Amino acid sequence: MKITLENNQEVEISQKLYNTFLDKAKGKPKIGQIYWYIDSLGEKDFYNWDNDSVDNDRLEIGNIYLTEEACDMAILRLKARALGDKVVACKEMYFWSYYDKKVCSTNLPQYQLDRIWFNTKEKCEEVMKKYEHAFTYLLK
Repeated sequence: MKITLENNQEVEISQKLYNTFLDKAKGKPKIGQIYWYIDSLGEKDFYNWDNDSVDNDRLEIGNIYLTEEACDMAILRLKARALGDKVVACKEMYFWSYYDKKVCSTNLPQYQLDRIWFNTKEKCEEVMKKYEHAFTYLLK
């Protein structure tokens, strides 16, 4: 399978190696293991897993990253989402197709709220030029 690295380079890796990367980047830490999370200021921080209520609250909302790189990519994805525009029903809006690596559009964005939507093709291209690698990283 092909993956895109942080520097936008595409490399071929086996499914087994890909699964190993995912296993190391996701999941529940062991007692005393360091994990990374996004703090209330939107910055990366780390903590030792104690299995306390704070740890489990972070785990429940998906704010636990077992690798620093996975946390970095999550922050970049949040920044890209913050630059998106509010979805307007039945209006022509633009999104980035990771598969085709180009801007696409539809006038029914309200049916696909998991995408990042933009009011103009130019804004979509500008944001994704800067942040696309964060979405093609291992934890897309």
